[in-house]
Amino acid sequence: MTARGISARRSCQLLGLSRSGFAYRAMASRNTGLVQRLKDLASEQPRLGCRLAWAQLKDEFSPLNLKRVRRLWRLERLHLRPKKSQKITGRKKPELEAKSMNHVWCMDFCHDRCMNSSKLKCLAVVDEFSRECVCLEVSNRIPSLHLIQALERAFLEYGKPAIIRCDNGPEFISWNLRLFLKKQGVELVNIQPGSPWQNGFAESFIATFRSNCLDQKSSIT
Repeated sequence: MTARGISARRSCQLLGLSRSGFAYRAMASRNTGLVQRLKDLASEQPRLGCRLAWAQLKDEFSPLNLKRVRRLWRLERLHLRPKKSQKITGRKKPELEAKSMNHVWCMDFCHDRCMNSSKLKCLAVVDEFSRECVCLEVSNRIPSLHLIQALERAFLEYGKPAIIRCDNGPEFISWNLRLFLKKQGVELVNIQPGSPWQNGFAESFIATFRSNCLDQKSSIT
């Protein structure tokens, strides 16, 4: 209408618009760069949550409010989808429960392959009370003597636990390990065969370790 010579004021009156609305020009969003960085982090670290993303970006986009990150995180649908419950009913939980740090440690192995197809074996030892990984050993082979050396280093750094929980793998039931732990005054508790849920803390850590590290695509071309 203004192109036909009608004034802006008259045009707004005819169309029922406010003068401020007629003159408004949208400004570029200040969240464009932040949203892109959040998408990059979510792509690089699929198990990352909005709080950890905020911790990594708060210095880069200072001042950065956690509520702002949480709103953009959900708006871009970067949050993890809730998993279906896989709760096993009718089976007892392990009676042994950690009461303090260095009370109960748990350990387990996971396996993977390098790009050249060579095998990798990973040992994870976790403090069940603090959920801290006290030992993460990676090698082509981890026999019982290698396992003992890894535990010795963990004992020197974190102290000795009262109990170590593990499954019935050959390295965990070896006499070498049993004699070593007996001399150290550490009780070895093996879960019941075919009952991995009794070693749930180790299983949970290994699942996260595999998702965040082992299953990530290599950036090497």
